[in-house]
Amino acid sequence: MRVLIVEDNVTIQKVLEEYFRNKKITVQIIDSFSKFETLSSLNYDWALVDLDLEKELIGLQVVEALKDKVPSCVFSGHEELDLIKKAYDLGAIDYLVKPFTKNAMDALCERMSFNLSSKFDKEISSKLFISSPVFLEELKQMENSLLSKRPLLLLGETGVGKTHLAYLIHKTLYKEKDSFIHINCAELNESLLESELFGHAKGSFTGALEDKVGKIELAHGGTLFLDEIASISEKIQQKLLKVLEEGTFSRVGETKERKSDFFLISATCDSLESDVQNSKFRKDLYFRIKGLSLEIPALRGRKQDIEHYIQFKLINSARKILIDEEVMDKLFSYPWPGNMRELNGVLDKFLASLNARITSKELPSEILNYKKQSLELLVNKQLKEYAQEFGLASLVKLIEGQVVKNALLENKGNVRDTIRTLKISSNTFYRIMNFMEDRFEK
Repeated sequence: MRVLIVEDNVTIQKVLEEYFRNKKITVQIIDSFSKFETLSSLNYDWALVDLDLEKELIGLQVVEALKDKVPSCVFSGHEELDLIKKAYDLGAIDYLVKPFTKNAMDALCERMSFNLSSKFDKEISSKLFISSPVFLEELKQMENSLLSKRPLLLLGETGVGKTHLAYLIHKTLYKEKDSFIHINCAELNESLLESELFGHAKGSFTGALEDKVGKIELAHGGTLFLDEIASISEKIQQKLLKVLEEGTFSRVGETKERKSDFFLISATCDSLESDVQNSKFRKDLYFRIKGLSLEIPALRGRKQDIEHYIQFKLINSARKILIDEEVMDKLFSYPWPGNMRELNGVLDKFLASLNARITSKELPSEILNYKKQSLELLVNKQLKEYAQEFGLASLVKLIEGQVVKNALLENKGNVRDTIRTLKISSNTFYRIMNFMEDRFEK
């Protein structure tokens, strides 16, 4: 990998040179726009560009010259929103504020590496506001499989952006003219959903005054996105399974077989595995729609992504507002049960506020009054006495056991969902449960 660094500060040049050398990345450093103009070729994987070289903000001309040729990241001491927006408009794909930390540089390199290796760079990764390396790696790993149009199941809590991701994936696989057909299965009862999905013939039921083309037929050659798929009835499940296995279906009220070839994306915030175990969802259909699966992480705790999205939202708004530091701290610490949808709603409220400076008075009560529960408060006298009698290691195991048992109850006894929720291995799960069983037997 080759990186071009356009920076006139000698100290920063040396820091960056050593940083990239440790990563075994080749760099070329130039210190002015005039020297940049003399480059015979732009054979670089990406570029780091300072805005202030021999003239203030002349680095923007470098960014513009690199557009559509070399992906560029701006690093600068300027934090003005208008300037950041201008850098993005001219072609920059990332912006790092000086002084920057090693962690910030590591995160930037991860994003740039992903952008270079994945065809999803412009359509997905830059618009997801998810910096989780695990998630991005999973997305990268399934790229080739997605190009083969294997069914995809999107998992995640409500509001994490499943619909947005589904559309971004569709745009990378198809041209703009190809169909993206979206239907929320939870919004319709069985008969209406059947008609919407499969279509119906004129006169097939009261009110069917003309033939209707269903979503499955409309999705031919494109993408069918079934949101909240866990809510569909057994009858709809059976008919959908036939479409996926045979590629054929019939409209309601007719026997004629029709064909439709589409890329299926399904989404749910429920545990389909539990529904399968409880006979609420067909096992054969579950494995059909789960050709590939991807879980979108919840927003809570993702301070970097929250900050990135807030910055993006404010930059792209016609109105410029100032959010107090106290408010930002509250936004970072709040667990966001509604995820990105909830955050977006709060930011829309800020932008519509009569006040251009956002103080804590503008915060919704649930965010203003939210307080992180201190672990110190949980260590009560009883726990201290237990640790003194049985030892700290035994106390830690007991707490682990209680957490696992509670999670198991919340997941309705589903071991796999519990393991996934707690981010532990199956070996760890059974070790903890065995300890609890031995403890209670004693």
